[in-house]
Amino acid sequence: MPAYGCSRMMRELRERGWKVNHKRVHRLMREDNPLCVRKRKFVITTDSNYTRKIYPNLPRRCQISSARDITSLRRREEFVFLTVILDAYSRRLIGLALSRHIEESFTLAALHTSIREALHAGI
Repeated sequence: MPAYGCSRMMRELRERGWKVNHKRVHRLMREDNPLCVRKRKFVITTDSNYTRKIYPNLPRRCQISSARDITSLRRREEFVFLTVILDAYSRRLIGLALSRHIEESFTLAALHTSIREALHAGI
C-alpha cells in the first residue's frame, strides 16, 4: 500500500486486529522507508484545438549577434568609459574597451576585440 501514511497504516493495522502505537508505526515506517507516493491526477493544461492563428516562435529565427553597453566609471581623478559587448545567446563577454574619451573609435575597438576573439575561437 504505497499511498498509506503513518495514520492510515495505523488505522488499517488496528482494523486487522493488531494492537499498535502510532510512535512504533511511525518508527517502523521511517526505518523501512516505504515511500508514501500519492498518485497525482493528470491535468491537461494546454488546449491545442482552437481556431485562432498560431504565430511562429520569433526568437528562434532572430539573428542577434551581440548586445553592447557603454558605461561611465568614476575614478579619483577622472571618469573613464567602458564598452562591453556580450554574446546575446550565451550572455558571455566577447569584447570590451576602456577609454578616457567617448568617441567612435573607442566603440570600434571593443568591436574589433570581439571579432578577433570570435575568429580565434573559430566561431
